[in-house]
Amino acid sequence: MARTTLSLLRSVVSAEGGKRSAQELLECVRYIGQRLEESQPVEMAAGCTVRRVMHIIRTEYAKAVVVRDEELAREAEAAAARASAVADQSEEDQSEGDEDGSDRADSDGRLSLVTSGRMVAAPVSPRSGGAMTPRLEANGGALHHMLEGAGAAEDATPRLDRTDVSIKSAVLGIITELIDDLANLHDQIAESAPEFISSGETIMTLGNSRTVREFLIMASEKRQIEVIVAESAPTLAGHQLAAELAAAGVSTTVITDSAVFAMMATVSKVIVPAHAVMANGGIIGLTGCNSLALAAKRYSVPFVVVTGFHKLVPHFPHDVDEHNMHHSPETVLHFEESDIVDAVTVYNPVFDYVPPDHVDLFVSNFERGVHNPSYIYRLLAEFYSPEDHTLH
Repeated sequence: MARTTLSLLRSVVSAEGGKRSAQELLECVRYIGQRLEESQPVEMAAGCTVRRVMHIIRTEYAKAVVVRDEELAREAEAAAARASAVADQSEEDQSEGDEDGSDRADSDGRLSLVTSGRMVAAPVSPRSGGAMTPRLEANGGALHHMLEGAGAAEDATPRLDRTDVSIKSAVLGIITELIDDLANLHDQIAESAPEFISSGETIMTLGNSRTVREFLIMASEKRQIEVIVAESAPTLAGHQLAAELAAAGVSTTVITDSAVFAMMATVSKVIVPAHAVMANGGIIGLTGCNSLALAAKRYSVPFVVVTGFHKLVPHFPHDVDEHNMHHSPETVLHFEESDIVDAVTVYNPVFDYVPPDHVDLFVSNFERGVHNPSYIYRLLAEFYSPEDHTLH
């Protein structure tokens, strides 16, 4: 989902980046994010990707403004230097052409000069030895931008409607880098597996995540490990993961979800994927994830989350059900069992919330690759702008 969203946004920036101001481009990207969130409210990676691109637009715009203002300031200084040279030359010519040596300056010691812009005479500085230092009074055009640009860097919050800066190529370059990072996400995370798993350890997991699968396979290539997979009913996704691990030569055991607590005493680490990482360091994971976390905490077993931080959501889980969805009741009770189905309510949630105090470590492809739950809130400032936490 994240890679598809980035590809879409890259196309938008490529088509519109050269024709719109940064503010207009930002609003265009925001609109796309709104539509994506409305269509797939529980696929939070899409909204997070949009927020990341909006942050990139803001950041690159601010950088471009600073660079442009520095250019304008240098141009203004050069123009002032040329004007000063013209004034000095004019004064010298006047002195040489004055046969009686009289001073042709005004009675108030000011000299009026006319150039391509309009110069207003400036007082003669007593420290300058009589040299004139003209002041440029802009009447429009390039000089106006030069003079205003020299002080624009002092603005606390640069506007996003400047048309004399271009961020298209910079934004496209960063988006392409993000797409490449996501393409290599699983390999990058898996490379660190031997650092976290020792020989002889028993790992418990659930579901069927590619990130977890490749992480465990990489660890098994350099360490002798055993893996216990909770079957993750009613979808039984754990069966598929167990089959793929076994095919890769990993010693694998499948257990029912109800046996998690009974088997936890034999486990060295719990390693799970995340559907989303919340701002407080908690995660939205597959149903049964919190049961795993509670059992791990009871037996003091490290609970490790392997995930990419494109799933980092700048929201706090005030209402956990807001980020949940439900499978069809048919996967729990078949419709053929009508005598039971008609008599009971079937609740079949897809996701589970794990609070941050049950998570010990995040392993990702970002920076050092290892983060505590308490560090997650710091990443928000690096990934997103506060103005974009809410797209609507």
